[in-house]
Amino acid sequence: MQSHTITPTVERVVRVTVLDPPGAAAAPGERTPRWTGRESCALVERGTQLERLHQAVTALLFGRSGTVLVTGPRGSGVSTLLREMVTHGRELGLAAATARCSPAERGLRYGVVSQFAAGLTAAGFPVRADASGLPGLCAEFVGLASTHPLLLAVDDPHWADEDSRAWLAAMTSRVRQAPILLVTGAPAGTAGERGGIHVELRPLSTRGVGELVTSRYRGPVAPTFIERAAAASKGSPAVLHQVLDRFSVGRLHPSPEHLPRLERYAHDVESALLAGLPPDVLALLRAVAVAAGHLDSELVLRLADGSESTLDALVRLGLVVRDPRPRVADPAVASAALAALDVAERARLAGRAAALANRAALPARTKAELLLAAPPVGEPWAPEALSVVAAAHRAAGRHADAAALLRRALREPCSADVQARLLVELAGVEAAVDVAAAARRLQRVVLSSSEVAPDTVLVAADRLLLHTDPATAHRVIATAVARSGEPDDALTALGTLAESHCGGEQALPVPTLPALPEEPAGVARTAVAWRLVTAGRDRTRARDLARSAVCGGRDGLFGARLHACRALLYCDDLAEGGAALDELAADARRAGVPAVAALALGERCWHDLRAGNAARAEEHLEQVLAELPRSRAWPRALEGAVHLARGRTAEAESALRAEPPDEAERGFGWACLLFVRGMLAVEVADPHTALRHFAEAGRVLTTLRWTNPALLPWQILTAAAQHATGDREAAAASVRRAVRLARRWGGPVVLAQTSLWAARASEGDGTPALTGEDNRIAALVAAGRSNAEIANLLGLRRRTVESRLTGVYRALGLAGREQLARLVNGTRED
Repeated sequence: MQSHTITPTVERVVRVTVLDPPGAAAAPGERTPRWTGRESCALVERGTQLERLHQAVTALLFGRSGTVLVTGPRGSGVSTLLREMVTHGRELGLAAATARCSPAERGLRYGVVSQFAAGLTAAGFPVRADASGLPGLCAEFVGLASTHPLLLAVDDPHWADEDSRAWLAAMTSRVRQAPILLVTGAPAGTAGERGGIHVELRPLSTRGVGELVTSRYRGPVAPTFIERAAAASKGSPAVLHQVLDRFSVGRLHPSPEHLPRLERYAHDVESALLAGLPPDVLALLRAVAVAAGHLDSELVLRLADGSESTLDALVRLGLVVRDPRPRVADPAVASAALAALDVAERARLAGRAAALANRAALPARTKAELLLAAPPVGEPWAPEALSVVAAAHRAAGRHADAAALLRRALREPCSADVQARLLVELAGVEAAVDVAAAARRLQRVVLSSSEVAPDTVLVAADRLLLHTDPATAHRVIATAVARSGEPDDALTALGTLAESHCGGEQALPVPTLPALPEEPAGVARTAVAWRLVTAGRDRTRARDLARSAVCGGRDGLFGARLHACRALLYCDDLAEGGAALDELAADARRAGVPAVAALALGERCWHDLRAGNAARAEEHLEQVLAELPRSRAWPRALEGAVHLARGRTAEAESALRAEPPDEAERGFGWACLLFVRGMLAVEVADPHTALRHFAEAGRVLTTLRWTNPALLPWQILTAAAQHATGDREAAAASVRRAVRLARRWGGPVVLAQTSLWAARASEGDGTPALTGEDNRIAALVAAGRSNAEIANLLGLRRRTVESRLTGVYRALGLAGREQLARLVNGTRED
């Protein structure tokens, strides 16, 4: 078998001969680039190291033996310095020779000894390389050194055969027997003999790269070219020389327009280096690259069927590091090592690595990272590992990483139930960036209910409430209930919640949902409580059902829990409802469903405003706007309402500008936006505009059949606007309707609001106008809050509260707090 030497250092890599065509030369009118060869280039930034080596050679001339170790990263000039040292020794008349080791010759016994013997014999210092045994070979060279000082330089001894390494160790112990200088060139990090000389090379600095480039090119060199050359070559003079050789042959200027070529040529040099490695060495390097630091040495060697000595050689060469698991030292090297593999081969290697990780019981994160690049493995542990790690990413807010893992998990063959669970998890992540995609996945799960576990279907239906329009959610859930044959109260309840947000006839036929039980349990309690709230009837029963639903709602059904919390809040149980919303937001964050947390905080913000706590509402608003798109009606309504409550009229007006939404979004969020626009018009004394917005908000709620004024007190605000425009008769009729609805519901907050606005809508023209802030202050006084508490809740000075309250009493013709409380508690109808 023919032997061939393929050296691993960049300085001796096979030259790349595929160059750019001659047409890629200088631009028209430019002078042809003038490049010089490498021989004209001095050893840049290597003067100090070369001087130390020359001193060691001179000392040998006077009989001083020793060892020298020259180390540095690949391509840093180690081989060049060894050649310079041997040349200098020969010029001084020493017996000097060099040997270069390569992976291809690891099987040749005493290959290093043979190279030394051949070189010395050719220089006139004959040495026999066929002496018997290790002692005889050592004796031959020691004998020569006794008459002529001997300089031996070996490059990359980590690739030497075992016999040569034994001979080198033996000669190191004999350097004191005769004038012998044994020089070794090795990768950075190699330890030298104690007491020997150690010369360390570092990558060229940017300044050094500039010196090298300008020494080879006679003409101006762009500073950006030097900076990019330093980065592309990583300060390696060998790589840089190879790149500049290609610029010279291609007659290219070192200018900014050729920067892409510069980087491509540097990559070509790296690839050519790796292509010169023996197959077993390259296979192990590729295994290390695919393992990406996730597998220990034992598993990497099993993956490549490699040996520990080959891995040690890759480490000494600087291609691989151990910290503590092996990984490729440079991402560019990893990319070049894998470039020759087609996609299928690389994927199969990654699959084998993942299987090894599973058999070794490595953590789920390790298996998941390896599976991302692997084809489907068809084992249950694969989707499980991917799902576990995705959950951790979701909890940490790394939604893109979680989505990638879940999409990979869905490529695995698995049961319909496991696939459904993964689809639900993926939808929860996607909802933050692509609500439509999330909704499609959830619909698929709900409509496959006959093949999927009921709990998974319930979670999917619950998320559908949050991530699609009510009409679609209603239709999909009702269809699933009809297909099931046996009605499920929980699924029916979710369908009922969706139906409550739909107004009028739907574009597509929808199966009729079964009636909920008279004594509801579980999710059904939420649906019944919400139906009572929207209808404005039986507040006591609605509150009891909502409270029991909130207490028993830790089942992952976030949409149902959100409705239960909302029902509790509209029943004026603000403390318990607010705490339940906070708990829901925290659970949603832990589950990695940020959109749900944002919706919960949005409700918190809205009801903080109802309670008169504008400062806390603003804190919650910031978190809501970080997750929910401002383009939607609900976040805009919240933002406008908070600005208005804080007295920032211009900011409120800016936030409330929005185009009418499509039909799918014309629900409660849009009604809220219209209502807040009306409040803004009241604030700026524009009753005609206020009346138009309140009337449209009322039309939306009437279409939904939501008549409870606690949801939005649009009826009494309409009356006030009608009164302000001079339509007293219409105002009086509106007041009567608003008062009747408020009393039927009986909530303290809505009673206070209705009473105050009713008084305003019933007074004569001389009654001073009350602002929105006046009404909030009056409502808080009627609820028993002190002036200090009101100032803290609204973020006002206490003196301001007292002044505004005096104006309220004057406007309503009241003597003080007691009359205001009686006005609220005994609401008048005229």
